[in-house]
Amino acid sequence: MNNENKTKAPARRGHGPNFEKPKNFKKSILKLFSKLKPFQVAIYISLILAALGSILSLVTPNRLSDLTDEIQKGIVINSKNLNLITNDIKDEMSNEKFQNKFNEIIDLKFDQNTIVKVNTSNDLSIDDKNKFNDALKNIQNDQKNTQKYISDIPENVLNVILTDTTYMGVSIKKEDKIKLMQLSSNINGKNYSNLFINMPNSIKKVILSTTKVDGNKITSEDKIEMLNIMGTINKKTSVNKIYKKIDKLPKSIQNVLVPSMKMKKIKKISLFLAVLYI
Repeated sequence: MNNENKTKAPARRGHGPNFEKPKNFKKSILKLFSKLKPFQVAIYISLILAALGSILSLVTPNRLSDLTDEIQKGIVINSKNLNLITNDIKDEMSNEKFQNKFNEIIDLKFDQNTIVKVNTSNDLSIDDKNKFNDALKNIQNDQKNTQKYISDIPENVLNVILTDTTYMGVSIKKEDKIKLMQLSSNINGKNYSNLFINMPNSIKKVILSTTKVDGNKITSEDKIEMLNIMGTINKKTSVNKIYKKIDKLPKSIQNVLVPSMKMKKIKKISLFLAVLYI
């Protein structure tokens, strides 16, 4: 009977230990800190080092990447500047711009004096005179394709009607004009670039202009020399041969292409990494 009157203890749930909750959490924390007071300096140093380690673990990969990039710059040519120069040359040698300058460079006048001079010349055959007159008629009927019809004029006739002239301060001989006309007559979309490789230097000078890359002045003569040197490069050319050709380029172009290492920057990054790992 007495057993029945006894209050039954509540059943335990779970199998873990039964921890007693602190009655005063704040007081317990303060008591813990007071007991850890002798170790405060060591704890603060550990926290600082842990935070520093986390920061360095994020920074280190970036610094290693910077070091790799700087070393690579000293091995590989400056492709950015190479693209700037080549794109500049391509733009100046674009078909549209060349077409605009072609007639001005040739300076061929189809006036009455020229027509009489050709048709009364004793140095020209009847066939040459007929081809000249046919080209003249085609030009009058289709002025948009003047360059095409000029190229149909026989060389013997061109020798009679062309003269040495000066264009943009550059002296252009009639032989250079004839060569340009012969080259342009064989040009199409696929081999258009060959025109500029083979054209006379006097013509290249008036088509190309002086530009600046990274503060370095690159003249039309420098660009011409670059075209002559690099014009033979193709997909089969080895890297070694390409670098040998770069060594022959004008100094102004070499200055913006040749690989160069910034040793001060490399030393600074290396020192940082050395200190970090030591």
